[in-house]
Amino acid sequence: MTTLRRRIWTHLAAWILAGLFSANITVAAADLQIYTDSLSGWSDYSWDSTRNLASASPTHAGAASLAVTINAAWGALYLNANAPVSTSSYSQLQFWVHGGSAGNQKLRLVANGAQSVDFTPTAGAWKQISIPLAALGSPGALTTLYWQDTSGTPQPVFYLDDIVLVAGPTLPPGTGPALTIDVSADRHGISDDIYGVNQVQDEALATQLRLPVRRWGGNSTTRYNWQNDTTNTAGDLYFENIPNDNPNPAALPDGSASDKFVEQDKRTGTKSLITVPIIGWVAKRRTPGHPYDCAFKGVEIWRAAVH
Repeated sequence: MTTLRRRIWTHLAAWILAGLFSANITVAAADLQIYTDSLSGWSDYSWDSTRNLASASPTHAGAASLAVTINAAWGALYLNANAPVSTSSYSQLQFWVHGGSAGNQKLRLVANGAQSVDFTPTAGAWKQISIPLAALGSPGALTTLYWQDTSGTPQPVFYLDDIVLVAGPTLPPGTGPALTIDVSADRHGISDDIYGVNQVQDEALATQLRLPVRRWGGNSTTRYNWQNDTTNTAGDLYFENIPNDNPNPAALPDGSASDKFVEQDKRTGTKSLITVPIIGWVAKRRTPGHPYDCAFKGVEIWRAAVH
C-alpha cells in the first residue's frame, strides 16, 4: 500500500469513528447464551415435567437439545438464573423449538413470573421464536424463565435449543430519530357517537348538551322484562325482582321505562342504544322480592306468559 493510500484510509477510518462517537451510538455486546448443548449460568428448578438436558436427537445445532415432557396441568420447564442477568445490552429472547412427533403443544414463555408470550411448536420441525424484551415487560434484569403448559393438560415431549439473549444496539436516553407530525394529513371527522353517555335522566341536560347517543344498558338491563317493566338482581342478590316506578302498571308494556327512554331521546334528537336481553332469563313478575322464584325463560316473553 502506498503512503498516499495509507493516509487516505487512515483519514477515512478517523472520519467513520468520529461519526460513530458524534452520533453517540453504543456498540452492542455479544449474544448471551442460556442453553447451547448445556445450561450456562442457569439452573433447572422445573415442576410437573420430565427433562433431558442433553437429548441427542433432534438437535437444531451442536450435539444436544433440551427435551421437555409436561406431566401435569400447568407443568413447566423452569430455569432460574444463578445471578440476575441485566438486559441493558439485549433486545430480544430467542430460542428454537421442535414439537416432536405430535406437535401443537399449547405453551407460553414467562419472564420473571410475570409477562408471558404464547407459542405453539410444529410437529417434526424446528421453529425459531423471537420475543422482543418489550413484549416481556422490558425487565431490567432476568431472574427466571419458564416454558409452561397453557392447556391445563399434560403435553407430549417437545425440544428446545439455542436459547439466547440477542444483543442489540442501544442509544443513550434522549437520543433517537427525529419525529415530525403533519396535522393536516389524512384528516377525517370524528363520529359524534363516541360522545354518548350512559343512562342520563336529565332531559334538560341532554338538550343542552345536544347529546348524540344515550345508552340503556348495564348489568341490570340484562334481565329487564319490558312487558312488566321489571328487572332482576340474579345471583347478585337472591334473584329478587326490582320493579321500576310506574304510575300506571295496568297499561304496561306501554309507558315502561324503556319506552320513556326512547321517547325522551326522540324529543332531544338523541340516538338510542338499547340493550336487548337474550340470555334466556328475565324478571317473571312485577311483585318485589320472591327470592329464587323470579326469573323464567326469555322465550316465554313472546308468548305473553308473564304472571
